[in-house]
Amino acid sequence: MLIDGSLSYDPDSNQDLTYIWSVMLGTENIPTTAIGNGSMTNLSVDKAGTYSIRLTVYDGDLNSASLERSIRIIDTNPVVEANFGDIKITQDSIIIEPEELGPWEITAYATNTGDEDRIACEWYMESEIWLQGCRHVIHEWPLGDRDERVATLIVIDNDGSQSSTQFKFTQQDNTSDDTLVFLILSILTLLLVSIIYKYRRSNFTIPKWSPKG
Repeated sequence: MLIDGSLSYDPDSNQDLTYIWSVMLGTENIPTTAIGNGSMTNLSVDKAGTYSIRLTVYDGDLNSASLERSIRIIDTNPVVEANFGDIKITQDSIIIEPEELGPWEITAYATNTGDEDRIACEWYMESEIWLQGCRHVIHEWPLGDRDERVATLIVIDNDGSQSSTQFKFTQQDNTSDDTLVFLILSILTLLLVSIIYKYRRSNFTIPKWSPKG
């Protein structure tokens, strides 16, 4: 953030002025970078909150004047992106056990400008903590002998704001394959029964009764 105090002047002389900047966030002193003769400064803003900015200007006789203003930086929740291997994790997505064996990489990151390298990640299975940290390598499929588990990813930025994403891990789903086989067998069975029935009707004969002598 560029802050400009170059419009300051001394009505009594044309002497050069000296500029002293002070920036506070709560009780924390925030460093600034002077530009040129010091009339402008760069303020690095990486936290939300109210910044108190004070400029004191001195003339050659050390007479001074000060001006103080506040700037409020409003925080936004982190925008989360995550991946399990090549699979993108989104809200309510379902991750089926891959055919290839592990290890698999699971990662999370925030896409807010400035928050990329200042986030913490917590991964839960149901209500229990599973992983801590934004990047992990998983060597075993996380379900064990379970068919399905609900996972939650919580991403927290350096201001304490957080966003979450919930998704599911499931075992490989063979239901569709079994259903297809069942349907094919059923159709073949019906077709065979139809052919046999048609054949019997087309070859149905009535025996001839010989007259009694």
